[in-house]
Amino acid sequence: MLASGGSFGLTPAKLRVKVGSGERAHLSVNLVNNVSVPKTYRNYITGCTISRDGVREYPPPEEAGPYSAAQWIRITKGLDNKVVYPYEFFEITIEVNPPPGTMPGRY
Repeated sequence: MLASGGSFGLTPAKLRVKVGSGERAHLSVNLVNNVSVPKTYRNYITGCTISRDGVREYPPPEEAGPYSAAQWIRITKGLDNKVVYPYEFFEITIEVNPPPGTMPGRY
């Protein structure tokens, strides 16, 4: 499945992972350039919060709040600005590492 974002797509479009406290998991996605010109992409992690009035905000991981897993996630491959040529893709690898003592739940 390809999630379209205008000029790019991600495959798979959705990732779910169960990782125990103090464990690590590695995931990969492919970023695809869906247009006929080269594009430069910059990949980074943010939190996602929704205010009481329904506005979504994307704060830096350290400001995302106690129910965000953003601080546990890091990009291990594909972080730099990357030029992707038309209809080509590159792999982004992500590591998820909940700290020891993290209580089970949905983050």
